[in-house]
Amino acid sequence: LCASSSDAELPSGVEPPAGLPHVWGWARDSGLLPADVYLRHCLLAMRKLGGVAERSFLHDTTLVDRRTTLSEYLAGGARERVMAVRPPESMAERFGG
Repeated sequence: LCASSSDAELPSGVEPPAGLPHVWGWARDSGLLPADVYLRHCLLAMRKLGGVAERSFLHDTTLVDRRTTLSEYLAGGARERVMAVRPPESMAERFGG
């Protein structure tokens, strides 16, 4: 589950580096899309879980526009590109190869 948040919600003593862009606060019309390598990692993890968890991830998770589901996004041509991306060698095992 991912939820909107802010720096104020970070644990005490944790400060993000100055100038680091954040994942929250993007406008619905910003066009922000998931990072292919991370989305692939999430899709592989959900595939392993299968069933309700996988269906929920695909059909209940939306892009920043809060309308387009991951299922719709992937069906629109992104699936092949996302699944073709391989993680950096240093993260291959962690990200499912």
